[in-house]
Amino acid sequence: MTVVGDDFILNCRNCFSKHGYGIRLNPNGGTMVCPNCREEYVVKRGFLENVTAKR
Repeated sequence: MTVVGDDFILNCRNCFSKHGYGIRLNPNGGTMVCPNCREEYVVKRGFLENVTAKR
């Protein structure tokens, strides 16, 4: 089993799917925000959940 470091997990999924590269997310209180597209994420059960649309 391979352990994935948080450097891979904490990248913006939106930027990766649209541009082919992930931008490192910045912590902002209880969420993490992409400095490029302003998408907001939280980590739930080891996975990123996009909470931008839920606000």
